[in-house]
Amino acid sequence: IVYNQERYTDAAGIVVKPESGIHDVAGLAGKKIAIVAGSQASFELATFLAQAHVPYSAVTQINMAPPQMRTSWVTGAIDAAIVWDPVFSALRAAGGKAIKTDGDLPREASSYNVCISNAEWAKAHPELTAGFVAALDEGYQVTMTHRDRALAEMARQTGVTVAVAQSELAGYELFSGADQTTAKVMGSGAGVKTSATYQTLVNTAKVLNTIGRIQSVPATFDANVAPQYSQSLAH
Repeated sequence: IVYNQERYTDAAGIVVKPESGIHDVAGLAGKKIAIVAGSQASFELATFLAQAHVPYSAVTQINMAPPQMRTSWVTGAIDAAIVWDPVFSALRAAGGKAIKTDGDLPREASSYNVCISNAEWAKAHPELTAGFVAALDEGYQVTMTHRDRALAEMARQTGVTVAVAQSELAGYELFSGADQTTAKVMGSGAGVKTSATYQTLVNTAKVLNTIGRIQSVPATFDANVAPQYSQSLAH
């Protein structure tokens, strides 16, 4: 990971049908939930269920891509979905109720959008990697200082309205280049191991191992979190 772009807050979560009778996570027991199996949603669902003391096996999980969830929602094939925008917002607009969002997860066990690089390639091309990181930071700065311009460009690139772009952007906590070396993102030096990004990898692996999605937990993620390429942007 050479850059952690953002943390999901209100742009993803669990949304339930109003007629499902589900009012909280405990109510998911015995119900059918749409999920992209093997994605971060598997970790999130397992975490939310554990917090509510609901066995992971007590919920019927139906694996499907986000666009399929819209159809299954209309046909009544599912009671709930754990998904991200734009489908998360679309299901809420269709009358669904969000009982959990990613913002309810702690920083050290959250969902992030990250940029990754082949570690050996990055090591061999540090200037290019740092330049890529600097370009991402420039995008962050434009978004913060010229919000209208940034939203218009996001809408144009993705084919949505500016209003939709604004709503979706509001569902993230964005990180600057300077943020990368702070504890809430990737940390620096000895602080990398206790950073939110590193600990999220650790906690995700533990949960996915527990529910059988992966066979073992890596002994370390030292080679997987690389804040050094944004060091020049640190305050």
